[in-house]
Amino acid sequence: MYRHPLFISWSLLLVVVATLHILALEFYLYWVYSWFDTMMHFLGGLFVGLSTLWFFFTSGYVQLNQRVRNVILVAGVSIVLVGIGWEIFEIVAGVPREDNFIIDTVVDLTMDALGAAVAVFMFIKLYWMNNKKEYET
Repeated sequence: MYRHPLFISWSLLLVVVATLHILALEFYLYWVYSWFDTMMHFLGGLFVGLSTLWFFFTSGYVQLNQRVRNVILVAGVSIVLVGIGWEIFEIVAGVPREDNFIIDTVVDLTMDALGAAVAVFMFIKLYWMNNKKEYET
C-alpha cells in the first residue's frame, strides 16, 4: 500500500508543498510575488486530489466502487470542501483581505479545482492504465 506509485507521488508532493510554504512564509513570497499564492493553490488542489484518490481507491481503507465517475466525484467533493474550508479559515484567522477579495477567492478556488482535475487525470491515465486488471473503467 505505501509502495504504490500514487502514495509515493503524494508523499513527494507533500514535501514540495510544505517546503515551498515554509520558504514563502520565511521570505514573504506570498506578498512579494502575486502569482505565488495562485501556484500554491494549484499544488494544494493537486495534493488534496491525490490524497483523496489514494485514500478512497488504493489504500485499502475504503471499499468504493472503482469507476471513473466515482473518481471524479470523490476528487470534486473533496476539493470543494477543502477549498471552501480553506477560504473560511483565512477569514477566521484574520488573513488580511485585499480590495479584490472576491476575485482572489474565485481564482483560488479555480486553481484548487484545476489542481484536483490534474490529479484525476494523473490517477486515471498513469495509475489505472498501468493496472487495468485492478480497476474497472
